[in-house]
Amino acid sequence: MNFVKLFKHVYEIKRMCNVLKINRSTAYKIFNTQMSLREIDRLDLESRIIDLYQAFDGIYGAPKLQKELLKQGYYASVKRISRYMRRLGLKSIITKRFNPGSKSKAPDDKENLMNREFGTSMTNKKWVWISPISTQSIMGGHI
Repeated sequence: MNFVKLFKHVYEIKRMCNVLKINRSTAYKIFNTQMSLREIDRLDLESRIIDLYQAFDGIYGAPKLQKELLKQGYYASVKRISRYMRRLGLKSIITKRFNPGSKSKAPDDKENLMNREFGTSMTNKKWVWISPISTQSIMGGHI
């Protein structure tokens, strides 16, 4: 349809529609239609999103872009902004958060200071005793 629109002053619309095998009514409908308010609003929001996205070097996602748009006096939901960002192919840069924890040795790397030997070559050779450490206090003392 863009071809017909571009060359409507050069060629007859009837002939172009016959060659392209489209209805003339479709071509005339496209020539005579104006953009709706929703379409104008969508294009305006998309241009604002692109401008803010580039202004913040692609770091901001939809929630932060919504806050910036609110500062400019333009309201749009986070869902709508994220949908337009997806349509435009814009993704925010996500960095891994800093973890202040220390890097400790893995349990296999620790030394065997008490010469613990739990392995055996025969069954029932070594026994491990497990008992509760807690005590119960009664009237006369502890158990």
